[in-house]
Amino acid sequence: MNIWLFQADPKYYNIEKRVSPRLLEDWCPRVHLHEMEKGDKVILWQSGPKGGVYAFGELAGKPYKAKGEFRVDLRSELLKQPVFNSNVRSS
Repeated sequence: MNIWLFQADPKYYNIEKRVSPRLLEDWCPRVHLHEMEKGDKVILWQSGPKGGVYAFGELAGKPYKAKGEFRVDLRSELLKQPVFNSNVRSS
């Protein structure tokens, strides 16, 4: 089992507004596609001024090609309180 860090730029994708435990999300991984497996764990990181870990999830399958790019489905759940970058660095 692997653990992956997926990053979202809040200009294009706001994790807090989009992630729901009831929904299957698809993400666009760029590297290590052939290493990703169903059941791998995922950490969702929001970049920017309020950067940090916002959710944890799990891959629902292997990456696949759709509309000319690779995608991977995952189920995730928001943390009650994000772990902000500033808190990680001060620890």
